[in-house]
Amino acid sequence: MKTRSFTWQSLATPFLAAFTMFTLTGCAIGGNLGDVWHNAKSFSPLAILVLVINIYFMVKIFESNRSMGSKILWFVVLWFLPVVGALAYYFFAHEATPKKA
Repeated sequence: MKTRSFTWQSLATPFLAAFTMFTLTGCAIGGNLGDVWHNAKSFSPLAILVLVINIYFMVKIFESNRSMGSKILWFVVLWFLPVVGALAYYFFAHEATPKKA
């Protein structure tokens, strides 16, 4: 019988699922991605664009070969600073390549 040991990587899926849930339901406070989602529901073109770009970058972060700490840090930056975080990721985070299938 195989025993499961705790690793930080085992927290990745629940952590990413929680971020996705809060993003899609808008259950966040302050000027963050939850507010962007709320504005996107009113069909603001800019809010929809920011939301799509941030979801795209979150998927790229999840698929990257970065350390778990780096992934979490980029998620937090994208969550609390959607526009600035997306620009920062686009310009500064290109050194890590996606995992090969």
